[in-house]
Amino acid sequence: MTIAFRAIFVNFADTYSDCKTVKIFLIGFMAAGKSTVGRALADRLGFDLVDTDIVIEERMGKPLAEVVATRGEEFFRSLESALLDEIIASDSVNIVVACGGGMPCFGDNMAKMLTHGTVIYLQSSEEALFDRLLGDKQHRFLICNKNADELSEYIRTTLALRSRYYCKADLIVANNGTAADCLADIMRRAELARLLR
Repeated sequence: MTIAFRAIFVNFADTYSDCKTVKIFLIGFMAAGKSTVGRALADRLGFDLVDTDIVIEERMGKPLAEVVATRGEEFFRSLESALLDEIIASDSVNIVVACGGGMPCFGDNMAKMLTHGTVIYLQSSEEALFDRLLGDKQHRFLICNKNADELSEYIRTTLALRSRYYCKADLIVANNGTAADCLADIMRRAELARLLR
């Protein structure tokens, strides 16, 4: 448990909302539960939620799949990095940030998140990710045209590549069950951090 993680979680375990300018970044593969757990965590703490994919869609006025199809993935990644810089520069609110699955893996995004907040990796098994994504792939620009075998291979290879970034997080929390279970685990660890100070 890093010092930054302990310091932030000690504060919000005590008060749940009296922290000064806390940024909690949720990272993980697509369908790992970042948006769902992010909403639950933000509600629990009385923080705001920023879902980077939703913000980019709203600003561009079109779905991410269309942004990538018309402008390319490199352009999309530049939008993510610019949005991250904007979030980091903002110091007026306490926020939970549900990051796009690839955001930590490009440029110096992960280093920025680790420097300016607490990073929590929601880690889901390949099997759980496959089950969640198979019925929802039409909404995911990187997998919308893949069949089941291609999807399984994509998850396996991409997760292997991204894990080296994800595992740099301050905290790794398994999320193979419900969002409520994942939130309970995060809060349990916050309480442990408070007791260990």
